[in-house]
Amino acid sequence: HLKCYRDSLGNLAHSLKTPLAVLRGAVDGEPNDAALRAVAREQLTGMTNLIEYQLQRAAASGRTPLAAPNEIKPALEKVVAALAKVYADKGVRVTFDIDSNATFHGDACDLTEMLGNLLDNAFKWCRQQVHVAARQLPPTGSGQPALEISVEDDGPGIPENMKTRVLQRGARADETTPGHGLGLAMVQDTLALYQGELVLETGPLGGLAVRLRFSDSRP
Repeated sequence: HLKCYRDSLGNLAHSLKTPLAVLRGAVDGEPNDAALRAVAREQLTGMTNLIEYQLQRAAASGRTPLAAPNEIKPALEKVVAALAKVYADKGVRVTFDIDSNATFHGDACDLTEMLGNLLDNAFKWCRQQVHVAARQLPPTGSGQPALEISVEDDGPGIPENMKTRVLQRGARADETTPGHGLGLAMVQDTLALYQGELVLETGPLGGLAVRLRFSDSRP
């Protein structure tokens, strides 16, 4: 249980980095008080939800994913909008290829956490391009449609001999740039709840492609 709480504390600290960065950017860059208040309200609500979510996960002895369908596109757009503010100076171009019927059968917070971690890494490591795809796959034996989500970038990628290591909690492919490993480890932890699979590949853009595969949406 102590390890679980320590991991949850690390997850929470990692998850709060993006909303805090958005708030810092708003304080420095929003032209008027009304715009600043709107950003602050949105990010503070998000941080409150994050804290509650991580506390619930730390206290749960075992989570069972819910079967409610969540659309991929709205969750994705919200995460990208936040990261575009954080990495505004970088001018990242994000392209999408999302099946109109692509849905995630599970906890909406789990979906947001996984997308947030993958996209934060992609924004951080890309040169200028990030591509996100989601496709519904044929139903599995349970009758539930399967799902694949992929996030890829045009950055340096990860050498083959490092791919196993970066999935370990706290490990990083580049020790000079913080935050690479924990995000992937968090995604892998959440995927385990859904019996999903995480695959690291070299994508068409030349950088890292991370693919999440949910062969069955139910536990």
